[in-house]
Amino acid sequence: MDNEFKLKRLLYKVEHECGVGTATELKDIFDELQTRIEDLESENNDYDDIYQSLTYLNDQLFKLEKHIDDNADGTDYWRGMEDAYDMIEP
Repeated sequence: MDNEFKLKRLLYKVEHECGVGTATELKDIFDELQTRIEDLESENNDYDDIYQSLTYLNDQLFKLEKHIDDNADGTDYWRGMEDAYDMIEP
């Protein structure tokens, strides 16, 4: 059974048992909760995007650190840092 249909059926029963005012109040509460759910889903998507960005940055930092360590033999340290910077800089 479709949720919209279930809600209409429930509101119909509430209206006949408790009156139109109660059914309207119940519908308003339901609508507020639906809006809140949509807001939370949107926030969750935003956090997923932030998480992916942070994961990418963390991966880039790991690459940078590894490249610097691989080129930290003393004589080519600065060249290694320059190369690492060039790796992550667009």
